[in-house]
Amino acid sequence: MIFAIAALAFSQASLDDRIASLFPSADEMRWAAVQWRTDLSTARQEAKRTGKPLLLWVTRGQPSCDDCNAPLEERTENLSESFVLEKIEDDLIPVLLITDQVEHGQTPTSAWFVKMAKFANQRFVQGFGCAGLYICGYDGFAHAFHPNRSTDSLHQFFEKGLASFKEFPPEETEIVEGDPVRRVDPGVLTVRVHSRISPLPVGATPVNDSLGRDHMWLYPDEISEMAKSRRLPDTIIARLARFHLVDCIRGLPDHWTANEIRQFDVTSTSSSDAIDFSGEFWMQTSDERRGIRGKFEGRVKFIGERIAEFRAFADCTAWGHSKGTFSPPPGIFPLKIAFKEVDDPLSRAIVPMGWFAGEDYRNPSID
Repeated sequence: MIFAIAALAFSQASLDDRIASLFPSADEMRWAAVQWRTDLSTARQEAKRTGKPLLLWVTRGQPSCDDCNAPLEERTENLSESFVLEKIEDDLIPVLLITDQVEHGQTPTSAWFVKMAKFANQRFVQGFGCAGLYICGYDGFAHAFHPNRSTDSLHQFFEKGLASFKEFPPEETEIVEGDPVRRVDPGVLTVRVHSRISPLPVGATPVNDSLGRDHMWLYPDEISEMAKSRRLPDTIIARLARFHLVDCIRGLPDHWTANEIRQFDVTSTSSSDAIDFSGEFWMQTSDERRGIRGKFEGRVKFIGERIAEFRAFADCTAWGHSKGTFSPPPGIFPLKIAFKEVDDPLSRAIVPMGWFAGEDYRNPSID
């Protein structure tokens, strides 16, 4: 890793324009405007009080589907359709859950979920995970399961689940409170990360036109260090390199190991209220079958010791695929990645894909 200090030509307007061009439109993210609950116990209480069924959207980390190679419409696009949104917002209590919180069965609320999910989802029984959509009563009676496939089957899922709930209303049941719920440290800054293959190469399968979704976490000690030193901490640089400059267009990628970082140069300048940074990178597997190479630039703006903005943009070329990202465009393809700070309920509930690497995400290294 090479650090250099030099004057940089940096255009804030240009950076923001490029980020805006990559981030999803309101139509692409209509599902995100739903008031997704994240506390299952509280949502069950609401369902009991209102007489509505629960809609549980269970995902490994990013809202997608349990099949990384599903066609584009079968990921989250079908959840933005008007018919689906009306059902979610008018007839159901929508809850967003992360698989690791609910599938272990070691807390009363998780045990409640596991019992319900195994009744509805044979894939879960067979060991393929619990991800997908469920309609159930607050009492744990499962009315329908859907792995987020085609729009037509999603319509059938809602009609089946709501009809079953009407026929078999929930029985009076005590609700055990408190577990599980994702509680992100309030000092963590959440950065939304979006990526696209642009322009889409000729011959690429339609799933390559997907929008990549992730979140990046910046921890309180890193923010404090940045505010004092006016430089990016080594852990943030390593987190960018290993976990966020990846091709996640078609599913969950393999993240880079320290020895796959061939180059990561960072150049920065600072002022009293900002850090401007740029650099070049190159990550590649030992067999050279998968890699990414490109340039990035970004800006961190402060108000006192608080980060007001974290913006970055990477222009890359990539090749190959991970175990969970099959069917890439042929050969070398263009990939763009944008980073922007956010603070909304969805971003506080959904963990970064790299979070599942455990402490390696919190304190990564590329030395």
